[in-house]
Amino acid sequence: MELVALYPVRQRLGLATGEKISAQLLEKVKLEPIYIIQHGELPGKYVSADVLKSQYNFSKNEELKLLFNHGICKIIASQQHSVGIHFYEVGKEVIEALSSVRAGNGIIVALRDHAAMMTDIVDIDHFHIGCVSNVLAAKILGIPMGSGYVQWIPAGLRYTLSYPTPVQTG
Repeated sequence: MELVALYPVRQRLGLATGEKISAQLLEKVKLEPIYIIQHGELPGKYVSADVLKSQYNFSKNEELKLLFNHGICKIIASQQHSVGIHFYEVGKEVIEALSSVRAGNGIIVALRDHAAMMTDIVDIDHFHIGCVSNVLAAKILGIPMGSGYVQWIPAGLRYTLSYPTPVQTG
């Protein structure tokens, strides 16, 4: 949460290192929200949207609580049942959030290799962050198994030209 919410909000507010986010400051400015989209029901060992919400509710980090209480950070449950990001399954609330991100010239940060392979069709700038955990992802990304990556994909560019059998890697 610090990487995807607290640090970006501090930067957007122009705060110096060590300066704290306050309720008074958040009430003076209009910030576009940060949407955290996570599976509602999830296959495997991943964290669900409800688990993320409970983490925030029981967090002792007051700045993080402020972001949620002021609507700057929102957790939305995706309706999809498969891994990665499947835009036909995510649900109306997620589609509305993504439309808002696109209209506001926002970005998507996709975590894990399944998401990296599935977001290439979206017309929003996005970053893929993760560690290669399977052979298919290693081949598509063009890096060895176990490698970490941060990859930027501009809006409208298809990173994997013929997924799931790529003829070109990044």
